[in-house]
Amino acid sequence: MYLVNKLFLFIVITTVTIVNFVDCNPTSLATFTLQGGFIEQNLTNGVILQNRPDYTNSYFINSLLQCIGDDYIVLTDGYDTQDKHYNLSIYNGVSGLMTTKAQFFTNIQFDFQFNSFDSSSGLAFASICSNSVYPSLAIFNVNEKTVNHTAFDQTSCQDYAYGAYDSSTQIYYIYGNQVGKHSSLTFAQYSLASQTTKYVEIAYNLEDIVQQIFVYQSKLYVCIIQNSYIEVGIANFNSKSIDSIFQFNYSDTGNGNCQFVYDEAGYILALMTNQKSEVNVIAIDLETLQTTIEKELLMETTTNNNTKDEHCKELDLGTFINDIVAVDHHCHNVLGDKCVQLMPLAASFCEGAIDSNQHFMNQSKLESIILDDALTIHYDNKVIEGQSSSWHLQFTKVYKVVRLETILERSLVLAKSDGGDWSFQQWTEHLRSKVTIAPGQLDTDGIEIIGFKSILAYRGGLGVESSPVETVESEYKRIMTEDSDKLASGSYRVSSKVLIVYFLRMTMEISSQRFQPLPIQIHTGYGDSDLDLEKANPLLLKPLIADYPTVPIVLLHCSYPYFREGAFLCWIYPNVYIDIGLAIPLLSQRGMYDTLDSLLEKCIENNEITLEEAKEFSLKIFRENVLKLYNINK
Repeated sequence: MYLVNKLFLFIVITTVTIVNFVDCNPTSLATFTLQGGFIEQNLTNGVILQNRPDYTNSYFINSLLQCIGDDYIVLTDGYDTQDKHYNLSIYNGVSGLMTTKAQFFTNIQFDFQFNSFDSSSGLAFASICSNSVYPSLAIFNVNEKTVNHTAFDQTSCQDYAYGAYDSSTQIYYIYGNQVGKHSSLTFAQYSLASQTTKYVEIAYNLEDIVQQIFVYQSKLYVCIIQNSYIEVGIANFNSKSIDSIFQFNYSDTGNGNCQFVYDEAGYILALMTNQKSEVNVIAIDLETLQTTIEKELLMETTTNNNTKDEHCKELDLGTFINDIVAVDHHCHNVLGDKCVQLMPLAASFCEGAIDSNQHFMNQSKLESIILDDALTIHYDNKVIEGQSSSWHLQFTKVYKVVRLETILERSLVLAKSDGGDWSFQQWTEHLRSKVTIAPGQLDTDGIEIIGFKSILAYRGGLGVESSPVETVESEYKRIMTEDSDKLASGSYRVSSKVLIVYFLRMTMEISSQRFQPLPIQIHTGYGDSDLDLEKANPLLLKPLIADYPTVPIVLLHCSYPYFREGAFLCWIYPNVYIDIGLAIPLLSQRGMYDTLDSLLEKCIENNEITLEEAKEFSLKIFRENVLKLYNINK
């Protein structure tokens, strides 16, 4: 089941940005300007997608750390008159909202340096050219709210220090900017594990300037501007040389003004401005080392490629979709052969009997799956067990969303069986511990937890009004007393709307305090016979969405038949996504068409899209949206 998000479909691109400098990906460019503006532009046709001349009056963005979809992780200056005050914040390019996640007080002065952020460890890195003498590094620990400073005084710099972090080796590379002719380049390699520094001097005839350095798959890429050409090479620290992978003579393109751009998907772009202020873009694929050169890419254009007839375009799109390596963000555990024979309908909600035929899984081109392993299937008054979550690892990568109602039910059973009833405070502390998830945390079966799920639509509906804590405590004590026998049996189905909503809001509050909140999937729309469809309308979630604007919420199953209501929520709330599973493929062909068309109707201008735009839509829906939303490393 796959994911549609208003942000990626309305904008139809994945943005990576600049802060006074340039940073982008092969399809779009977003800019933070010194004057306090935010501009986003489609590199394919030059169309302005976002133009916010004054994105904030309260903060001055010093540095871009990372981009995740339309969220830009930035280091901002708080403008304190006494202590130097910095915020680690998230700026949303669509809503224009700036959300502060951590504050730091330090005497270190930052001045538009090049930085990076490692979400797994919560460390932000800022490279500095201290007093234009030697480079240094500031490491911001988001969890501990501390700043550590390391100087590299065995090398020098002028104005800037360029840095890049390799999370796999825990090494931060730094290069002090040098202007003019030099016979070598000196890099400092700082190991976070040993807190030691190694200096490596590489022979290279530099005529002008090193403009940027990037790390991709533990290789350090060096971007260089020479007198008549630009060059990208790999720093070979064994042979102490720069292994060139790309050169381009810019003498016929204008003034040689070039800025290099890196995208984590594996691209480096060179943006070259000519004398007519037109930007020529050269894209370098770091996997294949192939290059694509686009001329005057930011100019307005109305030219379309109409050489293929519509039939050929459909075939081309179908082939493209079939070749996408997909990510299934909402699925349940596989049933065995016997279960499939007994319950073919139930098997249709799972991956089927692939244990004896891996061909089916290979054909699906699934790179990874996200399991909800709490689905209970009954047959002949017996619970039919699916394969374990870890069993699926033989076929693909596996992640997990944890169902909140299951945690709630188990907590009530444990509170009753653990030598007497827990106090209300003990119970709430236990619940908080279950949804306080550390980065990379594994469940008991060794599967990484990357989100949550709720089926409150089945347990009283999607109304999410909060209750006073006194009411919640009273309800907890009532269940401990009135449902004592059921709890003692070890099997309990929670139906208390008060407790379910209380736990849901607790989970979202805890998630909102993370630097990158974990998404929560919520069942919406149609389901089994025990669901009241009128109470499964996603519009009932508006108060919850508004109360936790930084927590991603995924509306499952197209919200069918409320798919227009679901699309409306995606349109007005940047943190709302909608899943297209279950409704597709269980509806009729006409029903599937109408549903998807309604989800996308506000994302398509003039009711038309090009073949390339259709491919971008498909790639986002079947793969890229999920990777970004759940912060899954490719």
